[in-house]
Amino acid sequence: MGPLRFTLIGCLAAVAASCSTPLEPPAYVRVTPSVTPEPPTRAPLEPTATFRPRDTLRPAPAPTAVAPPLSAEDQGAGGDFETWIPCLDAPPSRLHVGDLAYVSMDSPYANLVRDEPDQETGDPRGQLNPGEGIEVLDGPVCGNSFVWWHVDSMATGSGLAGWTVEGDAASAWLVPLPPDNALIVYELTTAQGRQVFSIQADGREDEWLTDYRFENIQPAWSPDGGQIVYASDQGGDQSSSSPKDNFEIYVMKADGSSPLRLTNDSGEDSYPSWSPDGASIAFVSDRTGNSDIWSMDASGGELQRLTDNPAEERQPTWSPDGRKIAFVRERAEDNEPQIFVMNADGTDQIQLTAVSGGVESPAWSPDGRRIAFALARTGNEVGRDICLMNADGSQIIRLTQSPNVSGAPAWSADGARIAYVMSYTDLQLTRGFIMIMNADGSGARPLPKSDSGFIGRISWRP
Repeated sequence: MGPLRFTLIGCLAAVAASCSTPLEPPAYVRVTPSVTPEPPTRAPLEPTATFRPRDTLRPAPAPTAVAPPLSAEDQGAGGDFETWIPCLDAPPSRLHVGDLAYVSMDSPYANLVRDEPDQETGDPRGQLNPGEGIEVLDGPVCGNSFVWWHVDSMATGSGLAGWTVEGDAASAWLVPLPPDNALIVYELTTAQGRQVFSIQADGREDEWLTDYRFENIQPAWSPDGGQIVYASDQGGDQSSSSPKDNFEIYVMKADGSSPLRLTNDSGEDSYPSWSPDGASIAFVSDRTGNSDIWSMDASGGELQRLTDNPAEERQPTWSPDGRKIAFVRERAEDNEPQIFVMNADGTDQIQLTAVSGGVESPAWSPDGRRIAFALARTGNEVGRDICLMNADGSQIIRLTQSPNVSGAPAWSADGARIAYVMSYTDLQLTRGFIMIMNADGSGARPLPKSDSGFIGRISWRP
C-alpha cells in the first residue's frame, strides 16, 4: 500500500534488518509555474452537523453596567485573565473588545447568536459550535441578567456576526485566548484539495502558502525556521490541462514562495523530515516497489536507503541530537503499525512499541527524552488518543481521553506544549480542530480557524 494512505498507528516489537545503499542524486529542478494564480477563497468542504443550542435563557430584568472593560494590559499577559463585573446581578467577565475567544468545549452545546442583545426581541442569526473561534467586536451590553458581546465568527466561510451571551453563573461559555505569535504550519483538505497553511497559535495571521492547482501535503519546518519542506504532485507539464504528477519532495520559503523540487523519480515520495542540523532530509519513498525510509542532503543529492523490509515504513522523525530516526513500521501479517527507532544511517533498527490497535505519528520532544504519538483505541472504543512514552519505549501514558479522535501530535519549540488534531468523527461532523495542550495533557484548547476540513500533519516553527 502506498505511503500516502492515512492510517492509524501502534507501539513495541523486534529488531529488524537495515540497509544503506547510496544512489545517484536526482536532477535538481526549480519549479517556475507559467502562471501563479491567487488561491480562491477558502471554504468548508460541506455543511457541518448542528449542535443543539443551549436552553432558552431565563427572562429577568436588565441589569445596569457598573464598570468599563479592562484594557489588554490590565488583563495580564500569557492568558492570566482577570475577571471584572460588567453588570449587576450577572456573572463576571473575562472579555473585552478586540479579544479572540472560543466557545467552550466543556459541554456539547452551541451558543445562539442574535441580531440584538436580548433573548425576547433579538432574532436568531445562527449558532457558534463548541471550539468555534470568535473575535469580540463590541460590548458589553447587559440584558436578561447576562453579559452580551457582539462577535464575529472566525469559522471559515461562516460570515456569522451578532450578539451572544458570555456565560452563566455556573460556567463561562466564551473563553478568551491569550496572544500567541508562535507559527504553525499544517495540512488542510479544502475544496481545492490538500493544501499547506500557516497560522499563529492564537488563530491570527492565517495564510494559504501553496499553489491550489496541486496537492500539497505533510509540511515540516527547517531547523532555522526559514523554509518548509513538503510533498507535492506539481511536477508535471504545467502547460497541459492535467499538470499533476506523482508526489515528490519540495522545499519553499516560509512565506510559500520559491518552491524547489528535491526528488525526481517515478515513485511516490512523501512525509519529509528535516535533520536538526539542517543538512539532511529523511522521507518515505516507494521507488523500489515498497514503502521505505530514505535520506538525502538538503539540496536533494546523496540519496541513501535506510530501510529495506517487506513491511510498510513511514513517518520518519529525527531525534533532537540528529543521531536517531523514529518511524512507523506496519507488517502485513498483523496490520498493527508500531514505532521503531534506528541510527541515522539506518543501522540498529529496534522496535519500541508493541501495543494493540497500532500507533501513528511519532514526534520527539525537543529535549530528546520523550516521544509523543497517537494510539488507536481497542475493543468497542473507536478513535485515537495522544500518548507519551520515554524515548526507550517505556512508561506509556495517555494525555487525551475525549470521545473524539486525536492524532498528529507536534511539539512546540520549548517543549512546553503539544499541538494535535481532534476530529469530531463520532458526532458525524466533517471538520476537525487543531488543539493545543500543555505537555502534561492539561489546558487543552482549540486553535481558531482550523475547523474547515480534514487536517493532516502539523509542525511548530522552531
